Amino acid sequence: MSRPRVSILIATYNQARFLRECLESVFGQPFRDLEVLVVDVGATDSTAEVVRPFLSQVRYFWQENQGVASAMNTGIGLAAGEYIRLLDSDDVLLPGLEEQVAVLDANPAVGLVYGQAYEVDEGGILVPGDQRIRRMLPDGS
Repeated sequence: MSRPRVSILIATYNQARFLRECLESVFGQPFRDLEVLVVDVGATDSTAEVVRPFLSQVRYFWQENQGVASAMNTGIGLAAGEYIRLLDSDDVLLPGLEEQVAVLDANPAVGLVYGQAYEVDEGGILVPGDQRIRRMLPDGS
């Protein structure tokens, strides 16, 4: 088997209610040269059941809960891809992965790319961008 271009690493803990949509967003990408790793850090919800239908497309790992950083380190150690894309299990991967890979391919000195992010509240309503950014600044401005 050849090495995938991108390893998408999803660390999860009790995010079953979001995980299906997260995985579907990955598999909905036109970019296909990837592997998907889900590292479950001891979930007590239905995470394993949510992942089960995707097992032909996902490498699933369970470990004791030692935090998200530990899960990311586990996933990075297991990843076979040339590039690693981190994706939170309560996120949806927007289209554009192929453009991110193209930027990395064209610019060997570039070590990190990212895409647009939108914050959505618990009701599914988009939080206006300037409010999201304001909350991210240390001084609250």
